Amino acid sequence: MWEPDPAWTRLAPPRASTAGVFLVSHRDARAVVKRLVAPTGARFRGAEDRPEAATDPGHWAYWRREAEVATAGVVAATSGLRAPVLLDCAEDGDGITLVWEWVPAADDVAAADRARALGRFAAEPVPVTGWTSRPSLGARLRARDDARGWPELASSPIAGVAAMLWHQRDRLLTSYAGLPAVPSHGDAILANVRAAAEPGTLVAVDWSALGHHPVGSDLGTLLLSVRQPLGPLVDSYLCGAVAGGLVLREADVVHGAAVVAAYTLLTRTAHAVGGPEEERAVTEALRFEGLLEALVEV
Repeated sequence: MWEPDPAWTRLAPPRASTAGVFLVSHRDARAVVKRLVAPTGARFRGAEDRPEAATDPGHWAYWRREAEVATAGVVAATSGLRAPVLLDCAEDGDGITLVWEWVPAADDVAAADRARALGRFAAEPVPVTGWTSRPSLGARLRARDDARGWPELASSPIAGVAAMLWHQRDRLLTSYAGLPAVPSHGDAILANVRAAAEPGTLVAVDWSALGHHPVGSDLGTLLLSVRQPLGPLVDSYLCGAVAGGLVLREADVVHGAAVVAAYTLLTRTAHAVGGPEEERAVTEALRFEGLLEALVEV
């Protein structure tokens, strides 16, 4: 059975279909090792512990996707966002071990520059393949059908708007799915969008959700990680897309970003209720109360 070297520094714990991410020494330089675990592996914990999700090439939790992205090189030289340099990829009966050049976090990259990079990447000719992901928002919300939304938020200050957005989810998800689809990183949080590769392009890690998603999806994820309001970020995203030769409707980008941000925020907040991060999560949700209310009125 595969085991990490005790000398490695763990950067991320086992999660979904990975056995962890590690900082290592590789050929006298720093590198990152990520171990992907096959659904038949003893340690596998897939999406909601369902191996069938991890074996579906279009599902957001498809276990092999990051290896497919890396070895196909589809984002090795793209503009806006690109992958780190792949140093090694080795597969065995239990999984796949990937090794990339280490990319430090760049906390000084402005939110506007990140948004511009996401828009520029949306204009790239990334191919649609059998293993690029389908949009995951609808599936993630359907997983809460039995709970009828976010009952954890019933006593919170955002209970009312949460209830209304749950009631309107089908309408908003339908309009979201009808937006133009563009290449999307799939998880554009600050920790994944890192150092500058060249002017206008950032190196991004964790391409396990790469796909063609409704326009503005990546921007909605970014919005939850920064302090800037949506409007200026949309302007930057549109500028990035135009730089790549893609003209988008502002209303489409706003809608895609708002839907992703709203439903992701509510789900994250519900998960935090009852834990040590509850107060911080609810406070953060209140920061976006205006966006939530505006989406209800769309």
